[in-house]
Amino acid sequence: MIKRIFASLVLLVFMIPAQAQEFVVPSNVEMEEAEDYARYEEHIIDCIDWLSSNGPETEPVKRKRAMAFLMMWLTGTPAVSMELHADMMEYADKNPDLLMIFMGGWAKYALQSEDDDQVAGNVAGLEAVLAYYEEFGDDLKRDRSLKKLAKLKEKGELEDFVKKAIEKS
Repeated sequence: MIKRIFASLVLLVFMIPAQAQEFVVPSNVEMEEAEDYARYEEHIIDCIDWLSSNGPETEPVKRKRAMAFLMMWLTGTPAVSMELHADMMEYADKNPDLLMIFMGGWAKYALQSEDDDQVAGNVAGLEAVLAYYEEFGDDLKRDRSLKKLAKLKEKGELEDFVKKAIEKS
């Protein structure tokens, strides 16, 4: 009995990461009404997880389609409201794909927490970028702004940085 429970737990642990790997970009997507966007929320979370867990060179065609799907959803959904600030986007100059990681991190936070707080959303987006940088930094262009963000997070100053950037704009 204990062996079966343990075996089941082991299988579950190995299946969880596989879910993000199996993401399929929806085709024939129609988003016009608020209900249409809500219907895709689960797919959006899967899309964000897939983008965040795969390097920039992984399946380039699928990656572009996934980013387009995410952007299409973000531009019309009433569930997430983002206001981007230049001070927090420096890293996207050299690594434009990180902007989608940022927006995905924010969107995932907003959907899962049902919180529309701009500071918390920005922090979640930056933390997603930093996690991606930590995982795939060797595949990205070197950028001092990413190191600066990592130091701010390490010091526990990321939220203060976000608040100042928002006040500045």
